[in-house]
Amino acid sequence: MRFGLLVAAISALLEFFMLIRYGVFGNRASDWYWYRVWSYTVFFTASVCMSLFSMLALDHKIKKHWVIMCGGVAYCVVALGWSIFISAVDYSNDGQILVFCTIVLGFTGFSFWHPSHSIFLYLASFGAFYAILYRIDRADRLNIYNYVIFLLICFLVSASRYHMKVNSTTAQLKLEKMGLRFRRLSLYDELTGLMNRRSLFLRQEECTGQTMFLMMMDLDNFKAVNDLYGHSAGDEALRQFAAILRRYFPPECVYRYGGEEFVVALCGGCEADILEKIEKSRSDVGQICVEGRFLGMTFSGGYVTALLKNREDFEQLLRAADMALYEAKRRGKNCVAAGEMPDDETDFAEQTTLPGCFEEPASVPGSK
Repeated sequence: MRFGLLVAAISALLEFFMLIRYGVFGNRASDWYWYRVWSYTVFFTASVCMSLFSMLALDHKIKKHWVIMCGGVAYCVVALGWSIFISAVDYSNDGQILVFCTIVLGFTGFSFWHPSHSIFLYLASFGAFYAILYRIDRADRLNIYNYVIFLLICFLVSASRYHMKVNSTTAQLKLEKMGLRFRRLSLYDELTGLMNRRSLFLRQEECTGQTMFLMMMDLDNFKAVNDLYGHSAGDEALRQFAAILRRYFPPECVYRYGGEEFVVALCGGCEADILEKIEKSRSDVGQICVEGRFLGMTFSGGYVTALLKNREDFEQLLRAADMALYEAKRRGKNCVAAGEMPDDETDFAEQTTLPGCFEEPASVPGSK
C-alpha cells in the first residue's frame, strides 16, 4: 500500500495544480472548460480518498485483504476512465494522448496484479480508448501498430514485475522461515523441545530486580538406563521427564541445561507452592515407562531463592544451586536440597530436604 499511497498523493497534488490552472486561469469560453474542471475535480477527490484509504491500511485499521484489493481496483478504474476522457478531449482538439499513456505507464510501474487480471484491464482500457478515438475521426491520427506495441510492452512489463515480486516475496518468506528455525535451534533443545542453556541466561535479564527461584535437577543413575536399555530409551525418558516438568511449570520456566540436567527458574511466586509441584514431579518421574518397561527413575535437585541484581548474581545463583544438587546426591539421591547464595564465610547457611529425601532410590537393574 506504500506504492498506492505514493501514487495517490502525487496524483492529488497534480490534479490540484490542474484545477487551479484550468479552473482559475482557463478559457471559460471553451466548450470543454467545465468538462475538464469536473473531471479534474473527480480525479482529485478519488486520489485524496485513495491516499486516506492507503494510510488506514498501512496503520492496520483496514485489515481485510479483499477490501484493500477492491479499493485498489476501484482507484485504477477511476484513473483509467479519467485518463481516457481527458485524452479523448485532447485528441478531439488536435492534441496528444499523453494523459492516457502516463496513467497506463503509472499503472504498469506501480501495480502488482496477476497477469490473468492485468491483461483483462489492459485490453478493456485500450479497447475502450480506441473505440472512442475511432468514433471521433476513425482514429486516423493514431498509429495502430505503435498502439498495439505499447499495449504489449505495458503488459509484459507488468507481468514480469509481478513475477519478480512473487519470487522476491517467496525468497524473503523462506529466509524468514529459516531465520525462525535457526533461532529456535539456538534457543531450544531439539530432543525435548525445552529451552536450552542460552535461553536460561536470557531469562536472567527478564528477572533482574526480582526474586528468582532456581532449581537444578539431575536424573539419578541415568547412565545405567542408557547402558541397559540403549540410548533411544534414554532419549525417550528425557522427553517424558521434560513433559512432566511442563505439566507443572510454564514452558518459559523449564530448561534443559545439558545431558540429564534440567533447570526450573521462576521469577517471584510462593516457594512452598513451587516445592509442592516439585514433589509431584518427583512422584511422576517414577512412572516413566519406555516400551512397556517402568524404568524406576528418580531425580535429585538443588534450589536457591535470591534477589537478582545483575548477571553476576545469576551466575552465583547457578553455582549455589549446583552445589545444593551435589549435596542432594551426597545424601543418597532422590531428594531435593536447599542452599543459599554463598558469601565470604560460608557457601551455605542452611540445607533442607523435602519429604522422602532419605528414602532408598528406586533401583534400576545394572545400576551402581
